[in-house]
This record gives sequence, C-alpha cells and structure tokens, in this order.
Amino acid sequence: MSTTPWPLATHPVAILTFLVCHCAVMLGFTFPDSLLRPALLPLQPLVASLLFKTEAMGDWGTATRTLISSVIIFMPLQYLDLVLLSGWSFAAQGPTTLWNGDRMGTTAAHGASTNGHRAGPKHPAPSHSSVWSRFRFGLVTTLSFGHLDTPYEARNSPHFSAKDESYVPSRSAYLLRTFVIFLASALLVDFSFAVHGIEGAAIPISMAQVPLFSRLREVTAQEAIERAVIVALAWLNCYCLVQACYSFLGVVLVGLGIYDVKDFRPAMGDVCRGYTIRKFWGESWHQFLRPIVLHPASFIAEHLHLPGRGNIRRYAEAVLPFLISGLLHRLVDIPLGVPWAESGAFRFFAMQPVGILIEEAVQEVWRRLSNEDGKPRHPAVWKRLVGFAWWGLWMVWSLPVWMYPHIIRQGESPVLIRGLPWSVAEKILGLER
Repeated sequence: MSTTPWPLATHPVAILTFLVCHCAVMLGFTFPDSLLRPALLPLQPLVASLLFKTEAMGDWGTATRTLISSVIIFMPLQYLDLVLLSGWSFAAQGPTTLWNGDRMGTTAAHGASTNGHRAGPKHPAPSHSSVWSRFRFGLVTTLSFGHLDTPYEARNSPHFSAKDESYVPSRSAYLLRTFVIFLASALLVDFSFAVHGIEGAAIPISMAQVPLFSRLREVTAQEAIERAVIVALAWLNCYCLVQACYSFLGVVLVGLGIYDVKDFRPAMGDVCRGYTIRKFWGESWHQFLRPIVLHPASFIAEHLHLPGRGNIRRYAEAVLPFLISGLLHRLVDIPLGVPWAESGAFRFFAMQPVGILIEEAVQEVWRRLSNEDGKPRHPAVWKRLVGFAWWGLWMVWSLPVWMYPHIIRQGESPVLIRGLPWSVAEKILGLER
C-alpha cells in the first residue's frame, strides 16, 4: 500500500521504468552538448525518492527488494555518468569523454577525449537511425552498468575463462550453468533467512557489540568466534544474493534472446585474487558500480586540479568512490527497513580506503626491508595466506557496523522475514510465518 495519492505512479516497477526510459531517451535522442541533458537531471533523484514513500515491496523478499531498490537508487548516478560526465550518445555510438581508470586508458575512440575534457562528437548518426534503433541503443547502454563486451567495459570485469578471455560458452551450456548457479544461490539465501525462525538458532547480538578495540578487554573468545561466524555468513549471503539476482536476469534475458551470452559474463571475479582489501574490491567483487562511482570521483579530482599522476590523485580516486558507494548503500538500506540514522553502510565503506592505505604502507615497508623490486604478479603462497588473514581480520572489525542492524531487525521482526517472495526452506524446516 502506498502512502501517496498515486499508488500506481509510485510503484517501484513504475519508478524504475521511468528512470530507465528517461536515461535511454536522453542517450538515444540528444547530443552530448544538449541543454536538455543537465536540465532534466533533477528528474532522476526526484523520481527515485518516491521509492521511500511506497510499501509495495513488503512481501517481495529481501533479495527482490534489494535488487529493485539498488537499481532505482543507482540510476541517478548512472544518468550522471552516462548522459553528462561520459557523454554517451547514439551519434558517437559510445562515450565522448574517457576518464582515469577507464579500460581504454588514454586511447580515445569514436572521437572521445580523455582526462575529462570533452572534444564534442562530430560523427554523423549511423544510417540505421530509426526511432527504435536510437531507443534500443539508449536502453542497452542504460542497463549495461559494466558495459560488458564493449571497448569501455569496467576494468577487471570477469570473463568466462581466466585463461582465455575470448572464450564464450554455447547458449545451452550457459543457460544450464547459470540456472544451477541461480538455484544454488537462491536456496542458500532462502535458508539463511528461514533459519531465523528456528528457536535458538540465531546468535544473540546487540549494537553495543559493534565497537571492538574500545572494548577489547570485554570481548570473550565466544563473542570473537560468533562475530567471525556472523561476518563470514553475511559475506556468503551477500555473495549468493548478488549471484541469485544476476543469474536470474541472465537466464531470463539470454533465454528470451534479448541479450547474447557474451553480454552476461560472470558477476564475480576469482575469490582467490582477493587476498588484499584493494584486490577484493577491485578484482574479486562485482564491478557493476565501478564506472558510476569512479567517474564522479575522477571529475571531482580533475576539477580540484589534482595532478594526473602520483599518490595524491591515486588515493583521492580510491577514497571518493568508496564514499559515494557508502552513500548509495546507506540509501538502499532504507527500503530494506534500516532507517538512515541506524545504517552503518557509509561508515563501513568509508573505512575500506583506510585499510587499503594501511596494507599498502606495510607492503612498501616490506619491499624496502627485503629489497624486492616491484610487485610480483603471483606472490608466494604464504604472502597470500597472510593477506587473506589480514582481509578477514579487517572485515571482522569493520563489517558489523553495517550488518548488525539488518540482523537485529530480522530477529526482532514479529513475522519471519523472507529472502525471496516464496520460501522452499520454510516448508522443508516446517516453519510458519
């Protein structure tokens, strides 16, 4: 039930449809220097904010709400990046501005300029410039958060094969594998929520347990183990939630022939590469948000006249994306039932660049003491094990501020909260809502 007099207009599906179509029309039917592009930017956050006035997703399950809420909240930044900062257009068939961190580096294509300075497209539109072809270009570009299988895809986007990046499985093999991933991930998400209905299964926690170092003498071995288990399960749940949502879209869109297999490469990278905080976020975790958080950061750094090379620019473009991501995830928490004041998402993401700074300082000291030159492509096994231990300790310290409010809300709910609209786990475990 909506809290506004226009329940249909504020339905999440209607909101999402408007935001996507608005961005698609701007990309397909306007030029990068059109005044309509910046003039209509406010429509994105204004319409997206209607999400906070609707209760239509109450029974959709946490995974479904997370997927739809995330895309709605990310869309204003997607518009900012595609329509304004990168200047994608049908005439250029791509961006007219490339930023630091873009896969093509400083090599301009389609008339694109680099370092944030737009050259302005002068290319004529392709001959097949029908209304449908323009809208389709805008729609595909809008929905391609990582721009996979294009010259502009997000850096470190995973491939079907790490050894052969050109490998693409057959359609039938892809659909079978992706359906299995969806089924396994969805079941794990389903059970992770259903077990809260079993008496005594939930680990009792409170927000008073979030601080760690300030109460180190009070922390018992049992609490430390429970904290580590909760963090590990929270990451597993997040991983499966992303996999379930992405795999479901892959099965539907590739199965219907709307997208090709090559357009739906794996969401997650190799977990074995995530032995540092930087590598975890930059290689192992999904890269869907990289362009929409990195390009605004590059824009800010460029207009602060930070040097193009060196540590100042490097760390500015590491800190700002995490801050932007933290703000986005804090907004996503609201439709999930965690109020703005209680969400720890921003604090969690704001601490990640601090961890990166610490680990890189330690690595630099080690290189100087051991007289190692450069960064080895494949560090020794013991170094990777130390790295994984470091990453685990950092997450055990930093993640509870974001995850504990969600877990506490789940435990306090008078009704068993589901991960998906329908629950198989509840029937297997004999639970009733």
